[in-house]
Amino acid sequence: MRLSSTTGYAPQWLGTGDVVYAAADQRLMMAVAVTTTGGVLRAGSPRELFAHRYSGGRGNRFNIDRGGRRFLLPVEQEQPGDRPISVIVNWPSLLTHK
Repeated sequence: MRLSSTTGYAPQWLGTGDVVYAAADQRLMMAVAVTTTGGVLRAGSPRELFAHRYSGGRGNRFNIDRGGRRFLLPVEQEQPGDRPISVIVNWPSLLTHK
């Protein structure tokens, strides 16, 4: 059964068994509600949860808490120079004495 019209990565069931989560193209985390009726599996429409920087790849899986509220996922490291650095010289002189 196809759950998405795009490519998904590392699909995982919610602990309750009624939702499947997957990282999708365009760096989106998606969820699809799943039900069974009379032994037939039915999938709802995929819905976008949030944008991510999931690095995917072999062995890099994400985890979800039982309530589907918190995600733990590996992300790409920022490249050097992505963030500016500030150096404060003579910082003790900036302290106030009481």
